[in-house]
Amino acid sequence: MEMGETCAEKILDTLQVGVVVHAQDTSIIYANPKALELLRISSDQARGRVAFDPQWSFLDETGNSMAVDDYPVKKVIQSKSPLKDFQVGICDSSNGVTWVNCNAYPQLRADGEVDRVTVNFIDITAQKEAIPFKEIVALSKDGILVTDANTTEAPGPRILYANHAFYDLCGYTAQEVIGNKPRMLQGDQTDPETRQRIRQALADKVPIRETILNYRKDGTPYWNELSLFPLKNEYNEVTCFVGVQRDASARKKREEAVNTANQKLQSQNIELKKINEQKNRILGIVAHDLRNPLNALTNAFELVSEFVNENDHELFSMIDLSIVNMSAIIQDLVESQALNTTELATSKETHLLDELIHEVSNLNLQNARKKSITIRTKMPDSISASFDYGKLQRALDNLLSNAIKFSPSPSEVTIGCELIDTGKIRIFVHDNGPGLTNKDKEKAFKPFQRLSAKPTAGEHSTGLGLSIVKKIAELHGGDAGVISEHLKGAKFYLDLPV
Repeated sequence: MEMGETCAEKILDTLQVGVVVHAQDTSIIYANPKALELLRISSDQARGRVAFDPQWSFLDETGNSMAVDDYPVKKVIQSKSPLKDFQVGICDSSNGVTWVNCNAYPQLRADGEVDRVTVNFIDITAQKEAIPFKEIVALSKDGILVTDANTTEAPGPRILYANHAFYDLCGYTAQEVIGNKPRMLQGDQTDPETRQRIRQALADKVPIRETILNYRKDGTPYWNELSLFPLKNEYNEVTCFVGVQRDASARKKREEAVNTANQKLQSQNIELKKINEQKNRILGIVAHDLRNPLNALTNAFELVSEFVNENDHELFSMIDLSIVNMSAIIQDLVESQALNTTELATSKETHLLDELIHEVSNLNLQNARKKSITIRTKMPDSISASFDYGKLQRALDNLLSNAIKFSPSPSEVTIGCELIDTGKIRIFVHDNGPGLTNKDKEKAFKPFQRLSAKPTAGEHSTGLGLSIVKKIAELHGGDAGVISEHLKGAKFYLDLPV
């Protein structure tokens, strides 16, 4: 026989155990009558109230003010596991402390996150009466001040009591503190707005938490984490205020250091962005402004080369090589600048990879023959993929021309593709050149990086080709990399998603 919801509520209403159900944000969903009695609030006041509402102040079992993260409901939410036999002192605007023994249990959703937390607690105040609370307060590591309730006369309430930790914190003696005003701790740099909020809380006789800059007897400033709350007598009259104080200087110093570091980093990032944009503009201007005179030089050279004498052939070959190298440098600069300064959308269409690989191979045949290098192709039949033909052609041309540039004469270079286990198509160029050191592999795909190997026939390298390959691969949702051992050749590859 299942117990109905109405029956369950009646049982909870008659229990002498407080039961509170919290949502994931610690707000109260339900509290039974005993819980409302122990918390000294009405059902309307309880509904939606969060556990860390400043109206409440909780003590741990030693009598010290409890940090929010140590509240039972917070600990259960953070750990996602039950908490048993946990003693808490409940302080609010009423007189004294209600001590309860808590058990808290999480209810998890299907995704493993906490949906709600049920806390049950029983009143153990009678059992705690034998505990020497004055001794606990006196020996507390937090500074504790008790003042009278006079908030109408300047300069505020008088100090009635202070524990040892307070004297240690501020450096004053009991003779200097008792009968004085808490304002004795304030100074020139104490925030006026914080002081006003504290004065208003005292006038309204409500709890407040603030971090305020105070001063020790020797004039040394320190950050004081203050929890202030009123205590009432049996006639519901506020008789005094209790201030629990903790030195928060170390925490504030860390926060200020982090803020300063973040501001400095933000400023550096803005400056780096400006420098990078300026660099890209300069590269673009240089590359585009060099194109026209280079084209004119190329045309003039082609006209003059028709009249070259046999004796001048070597000289004209050197000029021709210089023009080719300069053209390659400008092309790399233009493409690198374009890839890094705009969000390029790839024009993807489905293509057969063998067509692309054969085309790139044919484009590099002449340079390979000059160095007695054989280009071989290796690929499964009819593999197709979706890619931007022009961009991928540029990437493979970079890989193959690099392999020819750094390979010895005579040797062999292989260009091909293969399916790999991760569900990707890998296009690769494998050479028998000098390979890469570990240091080379770390920087190979970064722009403007020169590796330890040198071109074998005096060819020029900008250090941009591999960075262009990687950027094109990333534009296709893939990646680029290298497999190599020093002096044992290298296999550069570009992976595309299937």
